[in-house]
Amino acid sequence: MNENISRINALYNQGLEAKDIARRSDNDLEQYKIASNFYEKAVELIDLILKNTDYSNINFITQTKALREYYLYESNECLYAFDYKRNLFETAIVFATKAKKHIQYALKIIDENFDQLNEETKSFLLTMKSNWTLSIQTIPIRQLEPIAKRAMLNKDYITALDSYREMWELQDKAHSYVINSQLPEVFKRTERGNYLASKASISMSLAGVYVAKSINNNYQKEILEQFLIALDYIKQAQEINPEQDKYKVGKDQTIRNIREILEKNPDNWDAFYYNFEGNTLLNNIMKETNVKKFNETELKRKLNLNENKGKKLLIFGGFWLSVFIILMSSISILFMLNIPWWSIILIVLLVQFAYALISATVLRNLGDLSEKGLLEIYKLTIKYNFNLFNSNKPGKEDAKM
Repeated sequence: MNENISRINALYNQGLEAKDIARRSDNDLEQYKIASNFYEKAVELIDLILKNTDYSNINFITQTKALREYYLYESNECLYAFDYKRNLFETAIVFATKAKKHIQYALKIIDENFDQLNEETKSFLLTMKSNWTLSIQTIPIRQLEPIAKRAMLNKDYITALDSYREMWELQDKAHSYVINSQLPEVFKRTERGNYLASKASISMSLAGVYVAKSINNNYQKEILEQFLIALDYIKQAQEINPEQDKYKVGKDQTIRNIREILEKNPDNWDAFYYNFEGNTLLNNIMKETNVKKFNETELKRKLNLNENKGKKLLIFGGFWLSVFIILMSSISILFMLNIPWWSIILIVLLVQFAYALISATVLRNLGDLSEKGLLEIYKLTIKYNFNLFNSNKPGKEDAKM
């Protein structure tokens, strides 16, 4: 029996390796079938062991039966992925449904016998249960994926959008489970990637809705916006899971979609640049598409900003300059009058105070100073002017550590 157990473990590891190869690149889809075959052979050996085992050993029987169902789950999940990637959606859904049935039964076996198990078996199965609970949450996503993808291919974008949104809600629950669990880091990375990919899929299907509507109306801005959102999510997913080619494929396709919009709408570059100003991803794609056109667009925007800044300076600066001149004139008149010396000092301080506030206000109106920065200047101006009247001068006490 020990020899068969060693063979089962070897087959399981071979299945994992083949599945991992297939998962990384669509060029190796056949590895899914190979992996499924390894899992099926492992199940055959398990059945042989169970046939010749004393069922009084509840620990061994429970663990072996649970693993049998898990291997069948893995086998069907591999076959699901193999058909889904080849757009065989009906059979993919069938395999996903079978996988769900097997993983549910594996968990049922553990729950029904858990109280009768020894501590060692309990510890092992609790670890398995944590991993398999994640599978229970992700399998419904597998059942929706073919529906969403088929709808996208058929340009039924509303159905696709609804399906992707439903998938994202399920993915969000799975993501929360993973983040709060003690699962290995590889599970967390993979699930985080799936989570981001789901959000990207929603944006892509929403872009498809706008594409369909753009026959009669101009939705180029909305389409571009959704592509940029999707690109950001896919880029994040790729950075988290660089070994998986599917994210690079998705990223490259989205970039091509964006480039196609830019090439077909050269007259809208100014509007695109203005509406998505500061978007590094878009700027880089614009440069790659037509660097001369991008430079012209960027220059136009800078000239427009400078022109607007000049108008603002003339309006706001002129107003505040007038205020300052009136203030200075009033102060000059006061100086010519016979007023106490302390009033003169107070007037000088008020002039300094007014100058700082006026300068800051002009900069804020020109857009060269944030609202937070404006408030900070106001606060510091009040603080430093008030300190001049403070009798506590900095000295030894302030130098203490």
